[in-house]
Amino acid sequence: AAVNDYNDAIAYYENDTTEAGRKGYLDCLELMVRYIGYVDSNEKALEWSNIMVNTLSKSDVKKSEMFANALVARAKIYVKMERYDDGAADYHAAIAIYDTLKLDTKLANTYSELSICYTKAGKEEAANAAGVLAESHMRDVHRRLLNEELSNIESTAILSGRIYVNSLYVIGSCYAELDSCEKAADYYERYVTELRKMLREQFIFMGEEGRMRIWNDQISQIDEVKKNMVGALVAENNVCRKRLAGVVYDLELISKGIMLNSAIGIESVLK
Repeated sequence: AAVNDYNDAIAYYENDTTEAGRKGYLDCLELMVRYIGYVDSNEKALEWSNIMVNTLSKSDVKKSEMFANALVARAKIYVKMERYDDGAADYHAAIAIYDTLKLDTKLANTYSELSICYTKAGKEEAANAAGVLAESHMRDVHRRLLNEELSNIESTAILSGRIYVNSLYVIGSCYAELDSCEKAADYYERYVTELRKMLREQFIFMGEEGRMRIWNDQISQIDEVKKNMVGALVAENNVCRKRLAGVVYDLELISKGIMLNSAIGIESVLK
């Protein structure tokens, strides 16, 4: 029934040439793309996917990001259904569009998905080739993000607070992903220092509920830093390894102090 409802809505908006009609048409298609991942039945999900892809292929958005997203959504369903050749074909078509549109993050992620598809299909050589391309494009993503953050670091330093903390986190993480241990350590150490400062300044006038709200915004970043350190800590550079171990230790102290939910515990680790 839901598929038919969206089909009717799409047909209605497709014939509406006004600006509002065009927006409604694209909104319906985008909602279908997002909903696919929540459909329990592979057959029903594939039905939705075919409607999306077929509808978009007849429109002027055939070479758009939305069309590529629809192809990726259908490819994932094909992989679940063990129709690996069909999945790979959709992934390749999406990759061509993302590459043309210079959507580097989606390009890297789709190569990674393609590698998984080939692995499940038992095509080891193709899986390795796609994996190498995924890693190469992801390194390009990290270089781009690194350059963007470094070009703005002086401005974010003036702003201080969460924006500056997040910028230091991104720079440190990019250097870690690019295997630049010393620079990763430099920015992660600054990240810890500024994180303490930011939490101390924001916590001072807050009660338990407010503190936990701020903390929950930071915990995913801290977990990501610790995950990045797992590989870096086995580096041959003993000096760098000790610095990164110190970062992990400090983050653990901050985490435990917050989770103690104690004013004494919090103040002691935020000094």
